Amino acid sequence: MDRLGKWIHKKINRRILLAVLVLAVVGGAVGVYAATQKQKEMEEGNMAGQAERPTFVIQMADGGTMKGELYPETAPISVGNFIELANSGFYDGTVFHRVIPGFVIQGGDPTGTGTGGPGYRIKGEFANNGVQNSLKHTYGMLSMARSQANDSAGSQFFVMVGESPHLDGAYAAFGKVLEGMDTADKIAHTQTSAGDKPVQPQRIQSIRVDTYGKEYPFKKLQ
Repeated sequence: MDRLGKWIHKKINRRILLAVLVLAVVGGAVGVYAATQKQKEMEEGNMAGQAERPTFVIQMADGGTMKGELYPETAPISVGNFIELANSGFYDGTVFHRVIPGFVIQGGDPTGTGTGGPGYRIKGEFANNGVQNSLKHTYGMLSMARSQANDSAGSQFFVMVGESPHLDGAYAAFGKVLEGMDTADKIAHTQTSAGDKPVQPQRIQSIRVDTYGKEYPFKKLQ
């Protein structure tokens, strides 16, 4: 190859190399942009999904608070019931009448005795009652209290302050405390008398649920 041919060949190789480098840089930038956009979309999707879930605030008379979310996709009846009772003021002034450290704090009874309710019952949303509910009774979980009858839940609920796998599939878990479990633990460790009833009333000032404009109808049983 003569000198002119070598010069032309070198020029062509340089241009090819430059083109490859440009394509690599552009391709990498496009890839990074696509990945960033996908991550952004996933995060926005997760935030939107969380925003669609009702969120609750349990305000205690002593200033303590518990905040969390409800799971209508798993337990729509229990969630609808809790929302209606909470936002109507039903729980205002009631107490946690049964507290057991490492197990539960239970409230929602207007009589404070453990035998009261709203005057109706709802269907128990758990496996033993033919309803698929995969929520586990772990620390912070919110679940419906009931008697031995499957469809006997009304207004009473409990917050888990420990883990109790034996409740899974037997009680209707429907929400979870995400902030303020120190308040729940404080309630759980208060001094109690017979029947695990606190000596000093653990009074609920209010419970409210933000539904973000959605309605959660449910069926009541008499």
